[in-house]
Amino acid sequence: MNEEMGFKHFLLSEAAVVEDEKALLKKLSLESKDRLPKIPAGDPALTELEREPGSIIELKSINPASGAKETSYRLVEGE
Repeated sequence: MNEEMGFKHFLLSEAAVVEDEKALLKKLSLESKDRLPKIPAGDPALTELEREPGSIIELKSINPASGAKETSYRLVEGE
């Protein structure tokens, strides 16, 4: 996504909307997506995504200290 917007920076996470929410919740052993950390719908990291309140966003990044790939998930809150 960052490259599509015309820039790339090592601190910016790649963001994508999760399509199969049920499978993700099962993988994370969560009964409800409300247990996920929240992210505002107006967050600049989400400007290029088609997101709605209640969507789950997958964020992929590389830890600058260790070089390890990290994936996290956020629940989009209303604006």
